[in-house]
Amino acid sequence: MSAFDWIPQHELVSRVPELLRWQGTRQPAFTLLLGSGFSSPLIPTAGQVVARDAAWWLHWRKPPGGKGVFPDRPAADDVVRGFERDLWPKVHAQCRKSFLLKDGLPETSAENVGRAYRAIMSGLATSGFSDPQSRRQYLRDLCARVGERVNGAHIFLASILRAQQRWSQDGGPWSRPFCDTLFTTNFDPLLQRSLQLVSRLYFMSDRPDALEPPADEGQDAIHLVYSHGSVHRYLLLNTEEEIEKARARNASNLVQYFERHAVLVVGYSGWQDATMDALAHCTGFAGNLYWCDIHRPEHAERRLSPVARELLASKRGNAFYVHIAGADELMLALHRELGLGDAPGFISDPIAQMIQDLKSVDVPAARGSSPVPSAGDTLKDVRDRTVIRLAAAQRTFENPEQVQVGGSGDIPAGDQRLYEDAVTAKIMEEALAKYRAETLEQAIQLWSIVIEDGEAPAKLRARALLNRGVTYGQQKQETREIADYTAVIGMPDAPVEHRAEAFVYRGITHGEQGQRDLAIEDYTMVIDMRDAPAELRATAHVNRGVTLGEQHLTLPEIADYTAVITMPDAPAEQCAEALLFRGVTYGEQGRPDDAIADYSAVITMLEAPAALRARALVYRGAAHDTLGRRESALADYSAAIDMHDAP
Repeated sequence: MSAFDWIPQHELVSRVPELLRWQGTRQPAFTLLLGSGFSSPLIPTAGQVVARDAAWWLHWRKPPGGKGVFPDRPAADDVVRGFERDLWPKVHAQCRKSFLLKDGLPETSAENVGRAYRAIMSGLATSGFSDPQSRRQYLRDLCARVGERVNGAHIFLASILRAQQRWSQDGGPWSRPFCDTLFTTNFDPLLQRSLQLVSRLYFMSDRPDALEPPADEGQDAIHLVYSHGSVHRYLLLNTEEEIEKARARNASNLVQYFERHAVLVVGYSGWQDATMDALAHCTGFAGNLYWCDIHRPEHAERRLSPVARELLASKRGNAFYVHIAGADELMLALHRELGLGDAPGFISDPIAQMIQDLKSVDVPAARGSSPVPSAGDTLKDVRDRTVIRLAAAQRTFENPEQVQVGGSGDIPAGDQRLYEDAVTAKIMEEALAKYRAETLEQAIQLWSIVIEDGEAPAKLRARALLNRGVTYGQQKQETREIADYTAVIGMPDAPVEHRAEAFVYRGITHGEQGQRDLAIEDYTMVIDMRDAPAELRATAHVNRGVTLGEQHLTLPEIADYTAVITMPDAPAEQCAEALLFRGVTYGEQGRPDDAIADYSAVITMLEAPAALRARALVYRGAAHDTLGRRESALADYSAAIDMHDAP
């Protein structure tokens, strides 16, 4: 039995609207605690700092190096590896062996990574970051390396925080804000940049020596609390002593605040700092605490830090572990659940945001105090003309096919392909709308226009071929379907994910036609494409396993299922399918106990689709029945019948 409670990501996401509908208070539903995983991969996590980045920066900074922008670590560099293996034993000895080494490098458990991070940042480690200035310079160099980039998690979160302004202004769908205060142990400015992209007002508390309890009811700006400091300040908490002093000073100030909110923790390993101490002393949370991390639930009990495990175990019923694919995926799911779509507005319709932002500027209509009359415009004149031009640009953005190329001479000849590509992109959207409306012939006609445009972007032509192939398949035109998939496979400039998808689809079609050898060849091509998406490689393994089973090749069939089960990045659905099919194969081999073990693994995977969990219950019941365990069989059948979400 697990030491703490857990729920799948989709259940967490579905709970958020209920908290936002709760009336009677304007207090935000959530407060967020964001760790280094939220800024990954742009900013390295503590584990990546320890495993790769710290040693690389220290080596790079050695004279005569360290000039310009701090680069990514070379993929293969024996000199850096040698420096690294010489560095860590010195830090280990200087810091009184406060962390564990394995083969000369820090052991990789969450607790040990934290100790090694604090050790190399400590002034005791003269071989590491021996003073606050070097630590601050390292973190600033990390931020400079990122430049102006932000990641998906930040922009989806920023979009939600912008949208919640409208909820209060125009009586939107929710009764209270999602979040007005964010705590982060990071030092980087990604949160600030993301809020700037969506024109959302914010303020910062980045002095951990003077941290005050937040007050966010009725707040009109987002409060960013940098609980370990930021790169903009002189004081950064990196060492054991610094973190402990701040914990003793600040933890008690945060307890009541956390108790009044639901707490969402993302990408944070959990150290003995002020926020963790405050959470541990909370008697409960108004809306639960959700600890989100990438480890599967069965691995979390050994991969999470001891303080995180202890917190979850001590707050059972009011705190839940949530397995997520990553911060980007979680924030996208929340963005969709709150009705904000697949992309933030500044990406899907940037001109509309520009117009809105410009109109919000209250500019003067006067020309200033110059005593001499002069020709020119007031700032308001310039602003108003810009808004008019943007409105015209918005119409072009929404309807690019209305732009007449080459006739009036309004569009420079060099821009012709740019406008044609915009028209092509809109045709793709229209074709998909026709497909969803089940007007398949019209969808095929539109996709054919894109396919026949030899100068259209390769990714658009490849996607049009895939979509048309799928549609042909629904019309039972298998020859045309296969031809479209083959065309994608033969495109030298098609994105790798599109080529992998074409192989999988063609393999499925070959299998349906009874051409199993051809199907196996296609699935094998995907499996051997190391840069193909994990979902497609896992699907190819499962499908190849099924096809091998149809040919009574049991051992390679089981090997394919096992390959998916042991894939560290296999999606839950493919992993559950592989376990289910391997269980069936074990049962056919007369190995009911092994089959039951696989079915049980599927049943306990709450993130697995309900249909697969229900099938696993039925199959496990049948396996129990063959062993004469009638009560166990009936219990499984009953559990399947009682599943409210089973087919």
